[in-house]
Amino acid sequence: MNNWLNFGIVFSSIFIAVISAFALNNWNKNRRDGRATQKILIEIKR
Repeated sequence: MNNWLNFGIVFSSIFIAVISAFALNNWNKNRRDGRATQKILIEIKR
């Protein structure tokens, strides 16, 4: 039973790390796209 508990903890940790990495990557991409959009709109306004 102890092996299954350890396996569950390791699996959960890896799962959370992978999901967090995807979320961070998505947030960073959206932030960069927003900045690019702002720069384009400012240039169009000029």
